[in-house]
Amino acid sequence: MSFRSTIRWRSAWHCVFAVLLTLVAVLTASARESFGDAGLLTVASIAGLLDVNAITLSVGRTAAASGPDRIAASALVLAILSNAAFKSGLCGLSGSV
Repeated sequence: MSFRSTIRWRSAWHCVFAVLLTLVAVLTASARESFGDAGLLTVASIAGLLDVNAITLSVGRTAAASGPDRIAASALVLAILSNAAFKSGLCGLSGSV
């Protein structure tokens, strides 16, 4: 007897990414509006822990709407660094390289 999953994992991953992208986009816009540059940098560092793609798209849209922005570049660098640090920490804790 063969069991086939009724869930298409690729489609499920696309749905998760869409939700994550929407959440990061809303948080980025509201944080920048409410707290200015510090809010954007904070959201970038937190969002970068799990995924860099969503914050990259969100900050890219923000920068495109408001013109070239050093804060947007700083947010991207911060997201990349927090992602690398988080993944390095996970590797260190799991004992594998």
